[in-house]
Amino acid sequence: MAKFNLDKVSTTGQTKKEGIYNLKIVRCEKIIASTGSKMIQMDYIVEPDGFKVNYDNYPYAKQDGSLINFGLSKLKLVMKATGTYVEGDFDDEIIPTLLKDKVFSAELSLKEGDKYLKLNDINTIAPALKLGQPITPESFNDVPPTAKVTSTPMNTSSDCKVEKEMEEVLDTAEIKVTDNWDI
Repeated sequence: MAKFNLDKVSTTGQTKKEGIYNLKIVRCEKIIASTGSKMIQMDYIVEPDGFKVNYDNYPYAKQDGSLINFGLSKLKLVMKATGTYVEGDFDDEIIPTLLKDKVFSAELSLKEGDKYLKLNDINTIAPALKLGQPITPESFNDVPPTAKVTSTPMNTSSDCKVEKEMEEVLDTAEIKVTDNWDI
């Protein structure tokens, strides 16, 4: 027999409705999927109430090394929305360090057959919003400080130098990579 106490267990915030929320990245890891694809996997906390969204995947390369445009596009949008600027060639090992604890806004929704809310529409990714504020093109005007990442050559994250500076991300941010990574 198991003993437990339900006195302090919250019954609010356990289910969320579809909608636009601020998402704080609380886990960001580079993983290899069971298919052999390389991906970044993230968990989010919906701010301010703490509802958790688990296992959002950003696949960026198949097992054979060919690139996955959807995952790269999704990653680029989150990096723009969080104010993280990546310049030049970079190692994928640095991505979790740059994105952990960052906040952005996106729509959480259910597709047919889904049991849990997910970030399904990458076109809703934007900088963190004030509660109740809709996502518009103007949403991208107030962006957080950015981190510029440069590395030489493309080896490990220890080769990277991070320096913070203020600038408008949408005017300048882009991921510049080699081997047909243009998205």
